[in-house]
Amino acid sequence: MTRRPAPKPFLARALEPLVAIVVIALLHPYGWAGPSALWFTLAPLVLIIILAEPGPVAWMRRGPWLSAPAIVNVVMCGWIIYALGWGPVLPLVFALVVTYQIRLISAAVWRPIAVWSAAVIAAGQAGVALGWINCYLPNHLAQPAGLLGLVVTIMFIRAIGRSAEEREAVEVRLRDREERFRLLVQDSTDVLSILDENGAPTYLSPAVEKLTGHPASYYAVDGGYAVHVHPDDLPAVVGALEHVHAAPGRHITFHVRIMHRDGDWRWTEATMRDFRDKPAVGGVVATLRDVTERRATQRRLAYEARHDQLTGLMNRSAFLGQVEQMTEPPAILFIDLDGFKPINDTHGHRYGDGVLIGVSRVLERSISGADFAGRLGGDEFAVALATPVTAERAVAIAERILAAMIEPITVDGRVLRVQASIGIAVPKPGTGVTDLLHQADLAMYTAKRRGTHDAQLYDAHVVEESLQPAHG
Repeated sequence: MTRRPAPKPFLARALEPLVAIVVIALLHPYGWAGPSALWFTLAPLVLIIILAEPGPVAWMRRGPWLSAPAIVNVVMCGWIIYALGWGPVLPLVFALVVTYQIRLISAAVWRPIAVWSAAVIAAGQAGVALGWINCYLPNHLAQPAGLLGLVVTIMFIRAIGRSAEEREAVEVRLRDREERFRLLVQDSTDVLSILDENGAPTYLSPAVEKLTGHPASYYAVDGGYAVHVHPDDLPAVVGALEHVHAAPGRHITFHVRIMHRDGDWRWTEATMRDFRDKPAVGGVVATLRDVTERRATQRRLAYEARHDQLTGLMNRSAFLGQVEQMTEPPAILFIDLDGFKPINDTHGHRYGDGVLIGVSRVLERSISGADFAGRLGGDEFAVALATPVTAERAVAIAERILAAMIEPITVDGRVLRVQASIGIAVPKPGTGVTDLLHQADLAMYTAKRRGTHDAQLYDAHVVEESLQPAHG
């Protein structure tokens, strides 16, 4: 496609013709600018200046081979050099024509200019040989000079044209790369930035507005990262900058919160790499990807993996794992509901689920500090009591739970009642977690046998007697 640069000021476009007019006007009185009238010699230069105006002749530019200004410029230059009487020794003027037209049109114009230059020189030399055109050189010198000038001129035009073509090809590739980069960056949801020595952005891609609600220009006014990064994450940013500065070429990835225009914080995954030694970059390249939703999803999945979906308490696996991780064995309360099955059978699972949720809230209100509760499955629950681990405290909390469960549970306007049996196991020297759970389970069954909404502290003799079959 033909390159159409922006119009230049008049003096910039007409500088060479104006200089030529002055020189010829100074030489003409001394007979060194040909025998023709001065106006006849200068007329082509005036036409060249007129053709340099973009407005009147814009319609004439139809590509390099059909460009009227280029063709007329060649013919006018031929007119000038042969009107001056020095035609055979001035063909290199055509090299100026190709340079001038390359600036106006494109590098491709050198080929038609070379063809037209050869034709004009051949016509001029024929005119000299026939005596139609005045020449200061004798004919036996004028023709060899003209031939030599023709060869050298074509070589010059070709060298200038090929060089310009290569330059334009490089420019086109650079423009294509810049355009491709611009499109990729513009449509990317990741923010690309270049940071200076102090971590302030010298470039921000348009995606920053999607991430923070602010356009890139906003950060040019107050670009210090400390203003826009969450205070708790500042050490991570400082450490990352120090890391990449100390190890150019290596990258570091970390998570950092960025202030949004609405006042919320957006979690981003930042990757930094130091390219200060690359002149085309000259800074630390940082990419930011919004991971707010991803982190929320990960937190939700992690929560669901550890918690019972109905009650929100720890599930069996998480509860047992938490107990095993405790530095000191806790006291265990094993809780089994009494009368729960009839609620499910009579009113349906929706009401049964409501009762389980109500019991879970009772357990949460009855414990504190490092204590925690879990749903082991069905209507079975457990509570782990951290220090101080004493039988008195464990019994007191069990009684608190039983007292709270005396109150009815209302589900969708329906009043429901449920009781519980609680087994209590308090650790003793050498007692493992598995033993505690087993003891609490046995104590719970001892309390359930009584059927009195009661709690039982594990005691080997009491449990053993309760498990003996009754004698009639």
